[in-house]
Amino acid sequence: MTFIDTHCHLSDGAFAGEEDSYIQRAREAGVEIMLQPDVDSRERQSMFDVTGRHPGVLGAAGIALKADFKKEVEEYYADMDETSRRDIIKLALAVKSRRGIGMDDLCSLFGWTFSKVSRIVTTLECDGFISVDLLQHCSPRVAKS
Repeated sequence: MTFIDTHCHLSDGAFAGEEDSYIQRAREAGVEIMLQPDVDSRERQSMFDVTGRHPGVLGAAGIALKADFKKEVEEYYADMDETSRRDIIKLALAVKSRRGIGMDDLCSLFGWTFSKVSRIVTTLECDGFISVDLLQHCSPRVAKS
């Protein structure tokens, strides 16, 4: 059986200087793959350092936003009915302010069904405003040009 740690944060300061020993213990426990997302650009180099030293520890980096993200989302969906447009903008801004938020967390945040959140997330992803990683964590993308 292969074990995968789908969400470790070894580049967090709490692990500073101990990353290698944590990874070694995980390997000894049977963990073969570790997914290491960064929280923001401040820990990105640390993430690259850890992933560069350890095969099977994979990094995931976010992308910076333009300052006018809300305006661009509002303008892009201007022709949509008001209720749908309001929900899309609401979710897009939640993703912008909570980088890496999970789909289930978005459901809880708004009290929406997974189906509704999934439909809105898919729309925003297809239109280039957010990205969704393989763990279904949503992060904003660079706004459309």
